[in-house]
Amino acid sequence: MQISDYSSFETDSKDSETVYMFIDSIEEVSGGCLKVIPSKGPSFFIRLDYVDNELQSKINPYQSLNENETELLLAAGYAFLSERDALNYLNRSEHSRFLLTQKLQKKGHRIEAINCSLDFLEQKNYLSDRRYAISWLRNRRISKSEGRKKLFQHLLARGISKSIAEDALDEFYDEFSEFAMLEKAYSKCLKQNLPEDKIDKKLLLWGFSFSMIKEVKNSYLKN
Repeated sequence: MQISDYSSFETDSKDSETVYMFIDSIEEVSGGCLKVIPSKGPSFFIRLDYVDNELQSKINPYQSLNENETELLLAAGYAFLSERDALNYLNRSEHSRFLLTQKLQKKGHRIEAINCSLDFLEQKNYLSDRRYAISWLRNRRISKSEGRKKLFQHLLARGISKSIAEDALDEFYDEFSEFAMLEKAYSKCLKQNLPEDKIDKKLLLWGFSFSMIKEVKNSYLKN
């Protein structure tokens, strides 16, 4: 994603009123990433993906930028800062875009910078709601025995779209049996000596369908 509108950005510095920037020098720090060293103010980093071709052609040593160009270049710098923090989170664990956006906002990043950086990370497959959803389901299974309906609700609450949640659950249940999870949950309820009506309520609350609950009960009676 490239930033084309600076209207949602506000800087905390009084120098933000400067109408242009003069670039003293440029250093390439990695593929597609530059260190911009202006004549005034601190240096900063940008990714070329965050600026359009017209502005890219002006990112050169001894180049003067007008007010709009300066704002767009600074916006690319904000996006780079957002990307850096996003990658720090992703290196620790998978995140959904929704949860990662919340964390970045709490760190003070501007929403347009967040959207720009997360679009880039999704394009590079560093950020994936589907991958996060499957990872979350597998981790959830370790401590909880829940049915499809409940797990679906959990995924939606974490910002996963309905279509991705359904696909992730399909893949999850190709690997793990929902019936086996229900058997585990039912066995736990039996050990607590709960009456049958309370067991039914619990299992329904945990997201298992009534037909599956009935099937598990019948299998226990046969055994």
